[in-house]
Amino acid sequence: METVAFPPKFKQPNLQSFDGRGSPRQHICHFKALTGGIAGNDALMIRLFVSTLRETAFDWYARLPAGTINSWADESTPLPYAFFR
Repeated sequence: METVAFPPKFKQPNLQSFDGRGSPRQHICHFKALTGGIAGNDALMIRLFVSTLRETAFDWYARLPAGTINSWADESTPLPYAFFR
């Protein structure tokens, strides 16, 4: 997914960071609202989403086994629950 290029003239929205504190569900809702224009491109959604993770949230993501996330649906479904396991 890291090799998928952003479309020409793509302007990255100003996305909030998530450090694992607060509501993962809220973070995903804000993220979806700001990235709706590329919602059909799983690779770009995941690349942008990962760029919003910090501290504990990024550590969680980095520890996921390879192949865990293959689509945006994979990414956004387990996240709200993953920090509480």
